[in-house]
Amino acid sequence: MNDYSRASTRTLRLAVLFSIALVAMVIAACGGNSTPTPTQTGSTMGGMPMESDGMAMDGSGDDAHSEGSVDLNAPVLEVNAFDLRFEPNSLNVTAGESFTVRLVNEGALEHDFTIEGFEEAGAAHAMAGGEAMNTFHLQMHGDYTAYCSIPGHRAAGMEVKVVATVG
Repeated sequence: MNDYSRASTRTLRLAVLFSIALVAMVIAACGGNSTPTPTQTGSTMGGMPMESDGMAMDGSGDDAHSEGSVDLNAPVLEVNAFDLRFEPNSLNVTAGESFTVRLVNEGALEHDFTIEGFEEAGAAHAMAGGEAMNTFHLQMHGDYTAYCSIPGHRAAGMEVKVVATVG
């Protein structure tokens, strides 16, 4: 085997090892696929019922991805999350009335739907391929910005304009 063949084989082996390591890191970062579903007490996180304050009923909670409550009587607006974008890019709601966002994550990354200034209301947080719901209530009419709070996602353009109009 000449020097060129050995260098090509070594480069190929390094490329394969790098690819395997990269795939392993992506799989580890994504974790399992937990699909939150609404319940009478709110949404769930990893199958655990949530209180309306976003804390799991066992006292644990994930402040970075706080789940809020779900009002089963509120109108539902579907938002699709793709990797680093939402569709639609704007929502129209009625000020003073609750509405529920059903986040359908079509992407390969986890995403959430949070409204700026209303972070305490929680977020619809869905792992890749999953769905989540959260109910919001915007008392005042005006323009609001919803975004994905996963680090780097908002900066990459994951925002939705939410327009609350007088009913």
